[in-house]
Amino acid sequence: MKNAKNVLAVKVFYFSLFLFLSYRSSCPTLDNVCRSAQTKLQVHPFQAYRPSHGLEEIITCPSFNCINLDQARIIAQQSELSFLHVLYPEVNLPAVDQRYYKKVYSRARGSLRKFIRKKWLTLDEEQAYYLYRQQQGLQSFVSIMAKIHLDSYLTGLIRPHERTRANVERWFKGLLTMQNADVDPVMLFYQASEEINAAIAKTMQNKPDVDFIAEDGVRHSVWIIHGLDDIKKLRHYFTKIPNMYIADGHHRMAVKSKIQQEKRISRGNRYTGCESFNYILAALYAHDHVNVVSYNRLIKDLNGLSASNFLIRLRESFDVKAVINYSYAVPLVSHAFGLYLDGMWHRLTLKASELKKRAARVEQMIGVTILSDLVFQPILSMNIAGDEQVVCIPGSVGARDIEKKCEEEGYQAAFIFYPVQVSDIMNVVDARRVMPPKTTFFMPKVRAGLFVRVLSWLRR
Repeated sequence: MKNAKNVLAVKVFYFSLFLFLSYRSSCPTLDNVCRSAQTKLQVHPFQAYRPSHGLEEIITCPSFNCINLDQARIIAQQSELSFLHVLYPEVNLPAVDQRYYKKVYSRARGSLRKFIRKKWLTLDEEQAYYLYRQQQGLQSFVSIMAKIHLDSYLTGLIRPHERTRANVERWFKGLLTMQNADVDPVMLFYQASEEINAAIAKTMQNKPDVDFIAEDGVRHSVWIIHGLDDIKKLRHYFTKIPNMYIADGHHRMAVKSKIQQEKRISRGNRYTGCESFNYILAALYAHDHVNVVSYNRLIKDLNGLSASNFLIRLRESFDVKAVINYSYAVPLVSHAFGLYLDGMWHRLTLKASELKKRAARVEQMIGVTILSDLVFQPILSMNIAGDEQVVCIPGSVGARDIEKKCEEEGYQAAFIFYPVQVSDIMNVVDARRVMPPKTTFFMPKVRAGLFVRVLSWLRR
């Protein structure tokens, strides 16, 4: 009997060893992952939590960047099924106190767990890519939802175009660590590929698995790509893409990468490269399927200057002309700006002498860089990326709303920028240079709550 037990134990041991080695052979080791990531993008399918059938329109909500806290509170109060309870956990909390941030992190985790427990969000049975189309009128934007290995970011295959801010990174680190999920995908774009475009077109010949129109009139359609051959082809096509560019999500990408490195070190020899923390949820767009709108600035004071003295200082570097309304102030080139000041619109154009100094380097011709160097730092002593005195607003906010904010909310001035072009972003990034934070505002944003990736089970 004892010998039989020993034989059984040996068999169990070797069978367990066989399973372990099989797993390790199917899951790249750290060295293999890093070698692969240095030369090829790693774009993988994933299992998504998605709204239960018929709840898509009720649960999903505008992206984090498209709505402020006050608007979120109003919408969230109308329905406990709104994903804003997860995306904007502050909607359920009172005013800020010294324990506020920990409460926000905890509420974010608890809200997501509630959505899963009540089966408002359900887990797909298979790993898949998700083809996602947003359509309004004649405009249509298509992306592929996937998980990206963070080593592709570490090795420079996924490239940022803006600097990050330490305080925002701290916020996201606390939130992402506690929530342990990707609830709002980063947005990446790549040089359009004929093979990927053909695969997208073929998939869209079928009836979408999800199709609804949101409250803003945008139609959202999803095709689930879970066939093994289709997955294999798409993954291969993405390995041919030389690199991708971060459109939206610089802070989340940076923070997730740092968390990954911390966990990689803590695991030591147990690290395989396949753990869930190695990946981030991303929406992948071809470069001709993204739209960049301007990221404008509202200013609360003029650093002690009167409106007339501020204009005098501006004329040191710009040709300044008063115009009759907003339409004449709209900039048509990157070195021109609109200015709303003292109830009037002005058009600012960089002087030829200044233009000549900057023309050689593309990042020096970006509007935010120009105003940061010549106006915000030397004249206003402000951070153009946004602080207590500067508010960043997307170009989708209309002229009348800008005028109203200046007239009724106490802002002293507003600057309107020319949108950064996608080609300029690629040129800046490929030259290994970056722009100031809050330089670009990319559209469209993925409808929040439509795709969620949970890294591990949300334990109590």
